[in-house]
Amino acid sequence: MKHALHEQRLYPPMWDHQRYPLLELRRSVTSFVEELRARQSWDSHADDPVVVDIGCGNAPYRSLFERAGFTYTGCDIDGSPDVRIEVGAPVPLPDATANAVVSFQVLEHVWDLSAYLHDCRRLLCDGGLLYLSTHGNWPYHPHPTDYRRWTPMGLRGEIESRGFRVVEQEFLLGPPAWMINYLLLAVFELVRTRGALARLAAKPLFLACNIVLPLIDRLTPASIRCDNPSVIVIVAERG
Repeated sequence: MKHALHEQRLYPPMWDHQRYPLLELRRSVTSFVEELRARQSWDSHADDPVVVDIGCGNAPYRSLFERAGFTYTGCDIDGSPDVRIEVGAPVPLPDATANAVVSFQVLEHVWDLSAYLHDCRRLLCDGGLLYLSTHGNWPYHPHPTDYRRWTPMGLRGEIESRGFRVVEQEFLLGPPAWMINYLLLAVFELVRTRGALARLAAKPLFLACNIVLPLIDRLTPASIRCDNPSVIVIVAERG
């Protein structure tokens, strides 16, 4: 079951109502994995580079890191992670454990940003990188909570004020793309409990939108796309 969920997130079918944002995030994560592989200095971890995923959920990106030769450690407060986190307590791993700490769509669910980002920084070894993605614009989705959305400047400020130096920032899904995706999310909610026939009838709409979404996003002026993204990605070093 877990394998199927991972495959659907990494390789969503053409009629998946979240296909485009999932593909964009996979592309971004894959690029980060390649960047990690290209780095020559891992200090004491040179022979065994470690990636720690804080708030891993089903660990959908585990395979991307493990295929690249990294040791992946998934941490979460529920489910079946490699490392269980107790609410309000630090991740039970030693300081300077990780060559990379990753956080995929987690920060909007975190109340104590300082504690969370402090733990991310604590776990990084010298020269390690933080990869963090979270939302600029996206519907409310508690799991079990949902507290925030960010502007690019606001998220960068949150990260830098807690001891990191931002080295890259990426913006996924400009306004036209995420507005269309909002429509798909609404249609999905409308049909998902109305039987197989209703769900089948919605597939052509999902298919058509997923075909045009990449083109629409590419045609969106960068000034609009980068100031109002659906997903903001930050790569940062310990300051």
